[in-house]
Amino acid sequence: MVLLLVLSLVGLFLTAIYYVTVSSVVRQRQETDDDQAVGNWFSRIGSSWLRLIGLALLFFLAALVVYLPLSIIGAIFFLLSPTLGTVALLVAPFIIIWIVIYLSFAPPGITLNNRPLIQAVKESVRLVQKNLPVVLFMLLLMLLLGTLVDWLLVAAENGTWVTLFNILIHAFVNTGFVTAFFILYQDRAAELPDVKRALSDGSF
Repeated sequence: MVLLLVLSLVGLFLTAIYYVTVSSVVRQRQETDDDQAVGNWFSRIGSSWLRLIGLALLFFLAALVVYLPLSIIGAIFFLLSPTLGTVALLVAPFIIIWIVIYLSFAPPGITLNNRPLIQAVKESVRLVQKNLPVVLFMLLLMLLLGTLVDWLLVAAENGTWVTLFNILIHAFVNTGFVTAFFILYQDRAAELPDVKRALSDGSF
């Protein structure tokens, strides 16, 4: 349990570094010399890490709220009909997927626009709700292309130096997906009134 917690924290820390680095590339035209300073960069990583931990905890709590009642309902339905019980249990993953979709803009909000956790979550829900077809298409495209690339790389795997080449290609492709999603967020977030004010004031 402790090991899992430590690995999770380390994973979120590496994710924070990765997302802040991608955010720096996406925001390159807007960044000042102060933004690019090493001390400020580490500060952004630290704050992003803490907020990503909070986001992970929020998602975990939301998953518990969804799964616990539906598990009880599913168990009761199983006594009446196995089919009803199965359907009830399948509702939970469906709801979790939609929670993930509506929270998908929270990480770029945290790392790209330096939003506090609650504000990033609120803005993510608002932006996804307003741009649902585009977001669904983008996420589906990333999933399909990512799966296709993974399949091609696995097919080309032969246990030699090609393995390292495959890892590099996989990292490159996924970085491209993440960057594209961050750019989509930046484009859609610019429509929010408070973001417009912050951009005009130079707060971002």
